[in-house]
Amino acid sequence: MLLTCVMSARPGDAAEISNAQLLSGMALFSEPIDISTLADPGILETDDTMRAFVAEQIGGARSGREKLRRLLRGMMETGLLSLDYEQVETKTAKQTFYDRAGNCISFTNLFVALGREAGLRVVYQTVDVPPLWYTESGLIILNNHINVMVSSKFDDRVVVDFNVSEFKGNYDSFEVSDRYAFALYHNNIAMSALTQGDLKTSFRYLKKAILLDSDIAFPWVNLGVIYSRNHLPDYALAAYKVGLDLDPDNRSALTNIAALYRTLGKTGAANRYSRRIRAYQKRNPYFHYSRARYDFENDNIDEALKGVTRAIKLKKNEHQFYFLMGLIDHSLGNQQEALQSFIKARELAGFESTQQQYDAKIALLVGSQP
Repeated sequence: MLLTCVMSARPGDAAEISNAQLLSGMALFSEPIDISTLADPGILETDDTMRAFVAEQIGGARSGREKLRRLLRGMMETGLLSLDYEQVETKTAKQTFYDRAGNCISFTNLFVALGREAGLRVVYQTVDVPPLWYTESGLIILNNHINVMVSSKFDDRVVVDFNVSEFKGNYDSFEVSDRYAFALYHNNIAMSALTQGDLKTSFRYLKKAILLDSDIAFPWVNLGVIYSRNHLPDYALAAYKVGLDLDPDNRSALTNIAALYRTLGKTGAANRYSRRIRAYQKRNPYFHYSRARYDFENDNIDEALKGVTRAIKLKKNEHQFYFLMGLIDHSLGNQQEALQSFIKARELAGFESTQQQYDAKIALLVGSQP
């Protein structure tokens, strides 16, 4: 979760603040923060019970495909594929196995651990889920989604995803290292501690996340959030700019920098970053889609049609866009156009449950045709 924050002091030259100073904690705690005492959480550790579970499920299977099929079936039969989803609970593989609850990172940790125990080639994969825009100024909430890619020597690839119902779009995905995933785990623990008011614990885990993989933008941006909440805008700006250097289109960094400058009365600088946000929004199809959905749900049909048309122009293979276009056409009485949009959405949908949803719409329209 990355939100804009209010600052109280005028920043100095953020360029003079080094990464080492940002990570030391001296500005916040008047002493360097040592993370050497942080216990290894054992993110992918398994125990005898978990290893016995895997052995029982895969039996004598030899091929990777058969091992995967049996492991998934066993996880389904024992409830490990229908865990209680907890958005804020980030857990290790072992905790998730026994608690039967967690978020997408928790489940992914569990499956990576069990899959590798079964001898499968299992890697973490991030999903480039679009942000949700809530205000004209560009305030956003980011969903850092991660799932599992299982591959074989024949280049068969299977995606295993715990919270698939939330992420049915045709989003880009990228294989990432264990270090990246472990950094994400520590980042989430840090943000959980921050929401509970435990600043020092939050800082320690965020520092650990950055040291695990310093090339990821979002922990640096979160570090800026910590500094901004504690009235150190020069340090906040320096941290945000590290994140922005790593990812020039990082929406959270841009939004927070613009808000920082605006709060400090630096309107010109704020406007420069606001223009970058608007430029990003203009070329991002999901921004236009999210606005179109909002307009449609509020009966602003003409604007909804303009927005979804822009989204489709920017990305032609996203089934959600065509489904919304179908709903808009249906509301306008353009039944033939709506039917074609639903058919296109169905063709592009990758999940059976989504295809069934579109089939129902298609059947309804076909049944109503004279």
